[in-house]
Amino acid sequence: MLLRGVLLPFAVLLAMAFGACGHGPNAPDASMSPSSGQRQTCRVYAAALTLANTSGTFSSTVTLAGAYSTSTNQLTYAGSYSDSLGCAIPWDLVTNYSSVADFVDETRVVPPLTRSTGSTATTTDARCDRITVTASHSYDSQGRLIRIVTVSSPGGTETRNYTTWDSVGRPTGGTISSAGNTRTHSLSYDDAARTVTITGGINTGGIGPQSVETETYDSSGILLRKVTTVLGSTVITSTVTTTSTNRVCR
Repeated sequence: MLLRGVLLPFAVLLAMAFGACGHGPNAPDASMSPSSGQRQTCRVYAAALTLANTSGTFSSTVTLAGAYSTSTNQLTYAGSYSDSLGCAIPWDLVTNYSSVADFVDETRVVPPLTRSTGSTATTTDARCDRITVTASHSYDSQGRLIRIVTVSSPGGTETRNYTTWDSVGRPTGGTISSAGNTRTHSLSYDDAARTVTITGGINTGGIGPQSVETETYDSSGILLRKVTTVLGSTVITSTVTTTSTNRVCR
């Protein structure tokens, strides 16, 4: 059975809000604060966007608009979901942060880091029923992401544990556990090409289909595209079109 939620990878939903501070022509690393004359670090992020997904003859579209609140430290989007099977529902995504500094710091490198405490999204299952997907993030004493626990309600729980990282603190390897099965998980980053390649799907017994996900970002660190392949064949293509941006400085 085709699950609509499969065409909305949660990593895409989190990544599509990523913007940059200091990686694009309109987003310098630091600017002068008019009031204090002090240099401040800023981040540009997507304020309105469309996420288009295709898998064979099936397609879906998510249209979102939102903003980051410096008072609540939440990045909140609202919009709609529709697909080629006739499903149409409201859609939302809320990502929580401990501080403005954490929100800005995510994009000091591209592909970005993860600094949020977690996110909650509304999506749909194969019957066009609304489901809630919540991700909770844990970090070590160095601020490196060590665990993501994703709970779908109704649905199940997936746990991603990370045990290795690159020099800037992005995870490079670990495991994914769900429904009693544990699989390997690795990530490699190409800063020049602005891509991250995520390889997984081989369980601890050494069998199972291998999936490869490639995320591509623009020069401002905003997600452009994600392609998922299984056994070398493309199964999902996700494309993000950003129509407006906002800027937050710390």
